[in-house]
Amino acid sequence: MLSVAIVSCCCAASSVRAGVEITKIRYWTSPGSTRVVLDLSGGVAYDLRRVGHPDRIALNIPGAIFREHGTIVVGDGMVLRIRRNVLSDKAQVVLDLDGDPVFRHFALLAEGGRPDRIVVDIFRPESRDGPAADRAPLVGTDPAAAGAIVAPASPRYTVVIDPGHGGMDPGAIRKGVREKDVVLAIARELAELLDAREGYRAVLTRTGDYFVSLAERVQIAEKARGDLFLSIHANTHANSATSGLETYFLSLERATDSEAQALADQENAADRVGLSPAERQDDVISILMDLRMSRILTQSNRLAEHLIGSARRSGSVEGRKVKQAGFMVLRSLAMPSVLVEAAYLSNGSDRELLRSRAGQRELAGLLCEGVVNHRGDERPELGGEPRRWVTPYRVRSGDTLWRLALRHATSVREIRDRNGLDSDNLSVGQSLLLP
Repeated sequence: MLSVAIVSCCCAASSVRAGVEITKIRYWTSPGSTRVVLDLSGGVAYDLRRVGHPDRIALNIPGAIFREHGTIVVGDGMVLRIRRNVLSDKAQVVLDLDGDPVFRHFALLAEGGRPDRIVVDIFRPESRDGPAADRAPLVGTDPAAAGAIVAPASPRYTVVIDPGHGGMDPGAIRKGVREKDVVLAIARELAELLDAREGYRAVLTRTGDYFVSLAERVQIAEKARGDLFLSIHANTHANSATSGLETYFLSLERATDSEAQALADQENAADRVGLSPAERQDDVISILMDLRMSRILTQSNRLAEHLIGSARRSGSVEGRKVKQAGFMVLRSLAMPSVLVEAAYLSNGSDRELLRSRAGQRELAGLLCEGVVNHRGDERPELGGEPRRWVTPYRVRSGDTLWRLALRHATSVREIRDRNGLDSDNLSVGQSLLLP
């Protein structure tokens, strides 16, 4: 226990000025941490210290004023309450702590329609690898699943389900329906369906309304030793008539089209909502050179096609098409990974499908069917029709076995074996059988 500790001063550097207003104080609780966010009307200098007896964190902002007043009761086992104190020359926010958690804090600049913010993260000591408060926690797994997350590989087929957004990041909002809420509901329904099937295990990257960074989502999937990664989102479009389900898998080059690129940029920006500057780095370059790349991208493409096929057969939502873009959350490449835009919040019928319990179950059902069909395609003894290699194809300039494998949802090895090829070299005009 500390009596007086950690004194620091930071600056939310978008032009510090007097009379800044603290417009809102928000918090979210996850299994391993609590995040407190102060929304500000402008940049400020602040100091933060930890004080003992009773244990608390005091955050002082000189010259600032509160828009709202009163105490926020939290009581989540890490933070007891959040108090607003109006002092003569400053505004003070006090976090009364429960026990002896560790914490970190940082400032975020206004961007993307979001205001300047001060963020304080409080962590359960047992959820940390060590006392260093600048290391990101592993969050998003519920306590019941914690043992399975660190256990040896499961004999069951592990599907990692990733409900997009969460916490301070609501995702898209239309007519009061928030993306983060509906995708979590669909993810929970899908997890129930998969867990009820023999030989399947579902792992959720988040189980409630809290923020999980894109890197942490990938980390959870890899610690779970997932066989498949499915990130669930809801789409929007300027044209309210646009509807349906779309699937995306990773592109290492360029996006399928400008809409796919815009969507990837939007989803990738989610990390900027709540990451400290030190965490904003792309460490996947070496992974992209891994020899597994061709096989896993091929399987991702195949999974994306199965999900679209399930949507078309369901009759409840239009199955649009498979696209590619550089989504950060798909860049792990340790397993087949697909991002699903389940339906359009901007379309009235789709929005009702996303909002209603029946619609959520229907969407979860078709996603479950797509996953099961994909597994059956990988292992025919588990179900699924065998693929037929009857499509005659003439090799064109620029074709490679890898590109053909991606285009036809197969693998380089399968094309070579089916066509009796001794090498990866192709000749223009050469005839091949493809699925």
